Amino acid sequence: MAKKSSFKILFFVLIVISLSVNGFSKEEIPVVTSAWASAPPLIDGLNQDWADIQLISLQYGVNIGFKNDEKYLYILFVFTDPKYLTSIEATGMTVYINTEGVKKREHAINFRKLNLTADQFIKWMENNKGPLTEEQKKGYRAHQSYLMFYCGIIGKGSKEIVKAEESEKILPASFRMGSQQKAFIYEFAIPLEKATELAPGIGVQPGATLMLDFDWGGWSKELKEAAISGLSAAATRAQDQRASSDLTGGGGDPSDVSRMRMGDAPEMAAMRKRKPKQYDIWVNLKLAEKQ
Repeated sequence: MAKKSSFKILFFVLIVISLSVNGFSKEEIPVVTSAWASAPPLIDGLNQDWADIQLISLQYGVNIGFKNDEKYLYILFVFTDPKYLTSIEATGMTVYINTEGVKKREHAINFRKLNLTADQFIKWMENNKGPLTEEQKKGYRAHQSYLMFYCGIIGKGSKEIVKAEESEKILPASFRMGSQQKAFIYEFAIPLEKATELAPGIGVQPGATLMLDFDWGGWSKELKEAAISGLSAAATRAQDQRASSDLTGGGGDPSDVSRMRMGDAPEMAAMRKRKPKQYDIWVNLKLAEKQ
C-alpha cells in the first residue's frame, strides 16, 4: 500500500514538472507596448484612427491596440467572434488597473451603455448639473429615451460601482461602441492622471508599466434580479403542478419544498445553466515615452 501511494505521489510530481516545462503551469500574460499618439484618436467606436497600429490577437477572438500621449491612454478593443460578447450589453466592460505591475485587481473603471427614459435622464441631469426649469424638462420629454455612455468607479477592495467624481480639474474618461463588418468595437480614452480616489484615471506618467484586466459578461445586478424573478415564478408554477398531480391529497412530496430551499430544484439548476459566461483578459502594458 505504501509503495502504491509513493508511486502516485511521484507520478503527480512528474506531471507538474512536465506542465511547468511546457509552459502550462500558469497563465501567460501578454506583454504589449503602447504607441505614441501624435494626435488623439476620435473616440467614436470605429477603427479609422488606428490604421498605424498593429493590433495584437488575444484569446476569445479579441484584437487589441494601445496608444497614449501626455494625458490619455487610448485603447481599441475589437471582438471578432460575437459569441464572446455574452452579456456585455448589461455588464459593460470593466477595466481593472494595477500600477505596481502585478496581477492583482485594485481600482477599476466600468464602462457601460445606459438607455434612460426621459424622466430618468432629467433626474440624472439635475443630480449632476443642477436644477432644471419646467421648460427645460418639457424639452427633454420630447424624446422617449436617451443613450448615455457611463463611466463608473470601482474602488480598491470593493465590488460596488459608484459615480465617478467630476470637476473642471479632473479629466473625464470616455468610450464608444461600434461595429464594422463582422467586428464589434469598444474604444476607450482613460486619463493618465488620477487626481482623487474616485477620479476616472490611472495615476501614472508616460513610459510607465502597468497591468490591465479587461472583464466582461456574467451577471449584472439587473440580470440577477430578472433571473430571480423568473425563477420565483417558475418555482411557484412547479409547486402548483406537483400539488395538483398528488392524488393522495397530501399536498405533494415535502422533499420538493426542501429541495427548492437547498437550491436543488430543477428551476434552480436551469437558472445556473442560463448564467451568462464571464471572461477576462490580462495585459502587461508599457506606455510610450513622451516625444
